[in-house]
Amino acid sequence: MRGTLGACEHTILGLKKELEELKTAKAKDDKEFEEYKVKTQSQFDAFAKRIQYAELVNQALVDAAKLVLEMIHLVGASSSSSNSLQLLPQLKTAPAALRSNM
Repeated sequence: MRGTLGACEHTILGLKKELEELKTAKAKDDKEFEEYKVKTQSQFDAFAKRIQYAELVNQALVDAAKLVLEMIHLVGASSSSSNSLQLLPQLKTAPAALRSNM
């Protein structure tokens, strides 16, 4: 009986040690996961800022092109000045069309 009791104590001690190791590993994994979440959120925020900047630049280009096309049409500098006015709606819808093709 003494041998069986000693074996049970040994098994219990082994299980306690294994439990502590698992708790330590879980704590390490939790810490690494939190660090990963912070890093991923930072990357997402940076990407969102780049997209916002690109959209602002795109709008500025559309506005500038619109002015140029209107001037061309008003001055009549081109034989296809009516075609320049037809480009205006296409300039407005081009960004959405590009996004839908991505």
